[in-house]
Amino acid sequence: MILGASLINLTDLDLGYNQLTGPIPEMNALTNLTDLDLGANQLTSTIPDMSALINLTDLDLGYNQLTGPIPDMSVLSNLKRPWVLDLRGTLLCLPEGTKLSRLNNMVTAHLQSLNLPVCTDAELAAPGVPQS
Repeated sequence: MILGASLINLTDLDLGYNQLTGPIPEMNALTNLTDLDLGANQLTSTIPDMSALINLTDLDLGYNQLTGPIPDMSVLSNLKRPWVLDLRGTLLCLPEGTKLSRLNNMVTAHLQSLNLPVCTDAELAAPGVPQS
């Protein structure tokens, strides 16, 4: 499912604690979005590309069943405003060699505090498939 044209002016989307299931829909058409809260649901799979969300300042995906490698978030490090990221309570991993220093200080500190494991070859080959 793609969220798009009819919601182009949407700035805040709070769907946290709604028992949502399935993958996170593609949202790159929501270019005015500043606050996205999908936390505390039952979302699965990987984090989709969100590189077009250039106004995003708050992203909460915590406490879902997300798996696989975190996406390249360096595009968000170019934003002028500080932003908040919450990935607590997920099963995400960091691709080997990920350079957190390119991200802003708050995001770097959050990712370091999660102690995310380095992705296995299987997680990189088939992101979103839970590993046993």
